[in-house]
Amino acid sequence: MRLFSPIALLSIAGISLFTAKMVSARPHLYLDTFTHGQSYQECIANAKKVLRDYGFDDLEEDEMPNRRVSEVTGYHKDEPLTAAIECDQKLGTTSMAVSGLDSQVTYSMYKALYKAQW
Repeated sequence: MRLFSPIALLSIAGISLFTAKMVSARPHLYLDTFTHGQSYQECIANAKKVLRDYGFDDLEEDEMPNRRVSEVTGYHKDEPLTAAIECDQKLGTTSMAVSGLDSQVTYSMYKALYKAQW
């Protein structure tokens, strides 16, 4: 008993080969960590303002008060970009990351956020 005839198998394989397209999504990621001397609450409040000023919305905040750490993540309203900023009062550091599909757009936003004050 045959499940598939050779012609059916060749047809399925041929359709798959001729209609399949490669997916090309290569996200770019730029990140940095630097020192800060504020409380994590002040740092994250200013970070949220900067993200909104640069077109990020749908912000999600994750606060861990026992560790004195807070993180905010946002999605750009016009470009395929995501940004995340973490403020760690205990370590005295701020980490920032920007990721996106277009290298030039992603790096331009990274530079703009890097130069911003929060």
